[in-house]
Amino acid sequence: MQVATCRTPAEFFAETLEYRAADPLRTNVMATVAAGAASHPARYEVCYWWVVRDAKGHVAGAAIHTPPHPVGLGPMPAASVKALARHLGSTGLELPSLVGIEQQVSAFIDEYASVATQDTRTFEVSRRDVLYDVERLVVPTVPGKAEVATETDLALAESWYADFSEEIDGVRRDADHAGREALRAVLGEGRLYWWRDRGQVVSMAAHNVTIATPGASVTRVGPVFTPKSQRRHGYAAGVSAAVTAELLDRGSTVMLFADEANATSNGVYQSLGYRRVDVLVVATPQGGGAR
Repeated sequence: MQVATCRTPAEFFAETLEYRAADPLRTNVMATVAAGAASHPARYEVCYWWVVRDAKGHVAGAAIHTPPHPVGLGPMPAASVKALARHLGSTGLELPSLVGIEQQVSAFIDEYASVATQDTRTFEVSRRDVLYDVERLVVPTVPGKAEVATETDLALAESWYADFSEEIDGVRRDADHAGREALRAVLGEGRLYWWRDRGQVVSMAAHNVTIATPGASVTRVGPVFTPKSQRRHGYAAGVSAAVTAELLDRGSTVMLFADEANATSNGVYQSLGYRRVDVLVVATPQGGGAR
């Protein structure tokens, strides 16, 4: 196995096409991030794009790191995981949080620790995210209706995105210039939907760009957010179903992630017809100490 660093996200996106086509759901996040970085390079100043090639030169694994986000590990065989971990351990790169399939994340950390000279922190799984897709949508009966947000809604969208990040990660991330421009693009492309009931916006759901591979086109729904004062009315189900229906009508496979610990969110998506595909974990460093 040989690890190479792609010079640009566009190069990574092209180099990993066949690899991503073999597993378009589990590689969707890295694909959407790479596509966004290729289109808007100013938003991603210091990023890493790695591919792992087998003896025949085929891409057998891939990973990305766009600080401050975790290193994202794509699906790959054990040999590729070890090769990538050894490569990163030898570079002196301080290992941040990791996200990926649990067994691969664990194997990566163990292999990395065996060769790294600087990073001796321990890691713990801090979140487990269920990967869902949907074949047949079940549309709920919910008061209100969906509408596509516009660029005039930027201030409300910024506020709700920050509320969402605080609820999910415990850290409120108010939009900086790059984040504001990214959100403006979401609105300009019609990828954010409101749910409005009795004249009031009560919930939202967005979707990422659609990623096309030779095998399938996949679109990931998220974030989905309802303010606490508007919960328990089915609004999240209503707006999620509306976005899902629109994407299915376009011929896309639709997927999303839900925190496994959030029984309410999982129940909503399952009631809409989403089916559990896999679980990805986030492993977070827990301070110093030799492994």
